Amino acid sequence: MKGASFFSSALALCLGSNIVTAAPKDTQQPGFDKGQPYDGKGKGAVLLGGTNKELDLQNPDNLGQQPTDNGVVPNLKWSFSDSKTRLLKGGWVREQVIQDLPSSHDISGAQQHLVKGAIRELHWHKVAEWGIVYNGSVLISAVDEFGRYQEEVLNYGDIWYFPKGAAHTVQGLADENEYLLVFDEADFDKIG
Repeated sequence: MKGASFFSSALALCLGSNIVTAAPKDTQQPGFDKGQPYDGKGKGAVLLGGTNKELDLQNPDNLGQQPTDNGVVPNLKWSFSDSKTRLLKGGWVREQVIQDLPSSHDISGAQQHLVKGAIRELHWHKVAEWGIVYNGSVLISAVDEFGRYQEEVLNYGDIWYFPKGAAHTVQGLADENEYLLVFDEADFDKIG
């Protein structure tokens, strides 16, 4: 009983000094859009620290399970800002592969920047590649195993597709050019 008295005294001290607080009231609005994990129905509480506020604001769904989510779908979000940037002559590239996002087994991506005149030299992958231009203008070219050749100038919003094994290049035409690449393999650069 001596321990119970101590516990009662400690609880009274905490309650008296506002260290222990109640969950948000049912009448409060949900806090997800404010970066806070409470639903306005009595579940959850405010975050007091140890979090990235900007990331919480960008991802309100991560703060509270949606009623249609049973929690079995892995989070496949990855910010290219979290990827290492490889600096190259005439631009840079950032990749997201399975080492960055282990739950991503069937898809990977890259963000690439080319200055005017810079060329991503002739290369090919063992997987298919999709691309979308989101800044500038690029010249893409490809040749297949039968020697058939194609080239196209692509601008903002234009997309391309190279089947696996198709040799291709990308050249920057505007002063600054960026595009997103998506591959149907978790580690598109691995040899095999």
